[in-house]
Amino acid sequence: MDVRNCKRCGKIYNYTGSAVCNNCLRQEQEDFEKVREYLFQHPNSSAAEVSEAVGVELKVISRFLKEGRLEADYIKMSGDDGLACEKCGNPVTSGRFCENCIREMQADFSKAVKPVSEKPKSFQPGKVHTFEHILRRRY
Repeated sequence: MDVRNCKRCGKIYNYTGSAVCNNCLRQEQEDFEKVREYLFQHPNSSAAEVSEAVGVELKVISRFLKEGRLEADYIKMSGDDGLACEKCGNPVTSGRFCENCIREMQADFSKAVKPVSEKPKSFQPGKVHTFEHILRRRY
């Protein structure tokens, strides 16, 4: 069981994949729909204008951008509100990392996970081996 604090109200909840608790989830979806509809009608509005027009906090809009639910291509971000890669600091339009850092991390992850090559020679298929038996054979 994974217990976390809700990003919206701060209460403790049982984590099920969402950043907010079940009580805040409906309000979160309504806020997202408001922001999305406003951006369809007023493209390239600043985050502050969207926040003021629809009544959604700026930190909630920033969270939508970090979660990848919105892209900064459709919303103007000021210097303070702009999204930056958490690894290198370059500007990003959505999410937490830039494309270069994502590729670099994927390469690092693939190096870290090495495929199992072959079974140790002391094992023979079809036989039951105990740890003590294997140790006795080695020494």
